[in-house]
Amino acid sequence: MKIEQMGKAAVPFAVFAARWQEEVLIHKKASTKATIEGHIKNLLMPAFGKLAVGDIDSEPVKAFLNRLVGKLSAKTISNVWTDGAHHVEFRRCLEIRDRRAAR
Repeated sequence: MKIEQMGKAAVPFAVFAARWQEEVLIHKKASTKATIEGHIKNLLMPAFGKLAVGDIDSEPVKAFLNRLVGKLSAKTISNVWTDGAHHVEFRRCLEIRDRRAAR
């Protein structure tokens, strides 16, 4: 499944996360990379893996983060939120790049 064949909002989070790891995560130091890979595999993928990127808005994210309260430390929850936010920023950068290329 190629991302270019689908609208960006229809891309499953699992596909998007794999691309993000290939293009962004490889530039992180090994310990950071290992931590983020764990967050993606153990937390983000079970919660969002099958959802289309465009369907992930504040409501499911808030519910996801609330489910982590009491299971993980506040610092870890904050880090997981930051990891997810990096995915969103990467998506925005791709969309900007694609709009510029279409001109």
